[in-house]
Amino acid sequence: MLNRLQIKNFRLNKKLDVELDKITTFRGANGRGKSSLVYALKWVMDNRPKGDRFISWGEDNSAVKLSIDNHTLIRKKSKKQNYYKLNGNVYKAFGIDVPDPVKAILKMSDINFQHQHDRHFWFSETAGEVNKQLNEIVNLEIIDKTSANLSKQIRDNKVKCDDTKERLREAIKEKKELKYILTLDKELKALEEQETHIQKVTLHALKLTNYTNLVSKYALARDNSLNRATEANFVIQKGKTATKISNNCKNLSDLIKEAENYKKIKDIKIPSLQRAIITYEKYKTYEKKTNRLFELSFQANGNREIVLLCKENIKAKNKKFTKLMGDRCPLCQQKIQ
Repeated sequence: MLNRLQIKNFRLNKKLDVELDKITTFRGANGRGKSSLVYALKWVMDNRPKGDRFISWGEDNSAVKLSIDNHTLIRKKSKKQNYYKLNGNVYKAFGIDVPDPVKAILKMSDINFQHQHDRHFWFSETAGEVNKQLNEIVNLEIIDKTSANLSKQIRDNKVKCDDTKERLREAIKEKKELKYILTLDKELKALEEQETHIQKVTLHALKLTNYTNLVSKYALARDNSLNRATEANFVIQKGKTATKISNNCKNLSDLIKEAENYKKIKDIKIPSLQRAIITYEKYKTYEKKTNRLFELSFQANGNREIVLLCKENIKAKNKKFTKLMGDRCPLCQQKIQ
């Protein structure tokens, strides 16, 4: 239902805002814009007239706003804009048609409009034409179609119901004839249980066979391991013996080398000791003289010159002794430190 109509710059109506009721009557003198209201509604409903000649003189746009139940519909046109706006959604580029969402809200056609010079509505029409137009207004055609569809569905369902009843009777009869199947079913279940038990026993037997094969395999592996362990122990003992022999050989080799060194020392010719003895006796004589000189020097109340002379004499004798003895021992041939 149309609740409110707002028009701006449409023909003679510069600005119009009216609340609509179930029945609303507009009256006034000629040329005041009554027909423009109808044309504005038709422009929104049918997107006609075309062009922009209906825009008020001196204005650049025209707009119509309708409040329909809980919906708001705006139709606006200018040189730059041409659109419908339904509940905030804008529709453009619709050509000469009306957007489908707008049609669904309006639910109007030419039969809803009566113009000034049209014949009196229905009074000049035939009964068939009036019935047809009434059907279009209240949509009786849908009611007729719905009624026919319901009748058809009732007939189809009755046929299906009769068919189902017949099938049910046949099924009951067949059930009575197939009572023996229950006994067969019990026997079949018993056989299935036996088969399941046999499968379990077979599975256990297969597992036992696998376990037996594994035990045999592991026993063989154990025997092989024992043999290898015995061989390894024998090899280890042999290795220990070989190691002991090798150590003995090394010790013998060291002893042989040491004996060879002793042999070399033994083979060295010992020089005559007579010269060493004479030199030693001379050394002892010089030592006695030196000691006597020390005693004399001490007796001479520490004459320094005599002491220095004795020291130089001792050093000279030591050098001479070293020269006579050489740098090695005549017995062992070791270097004298």
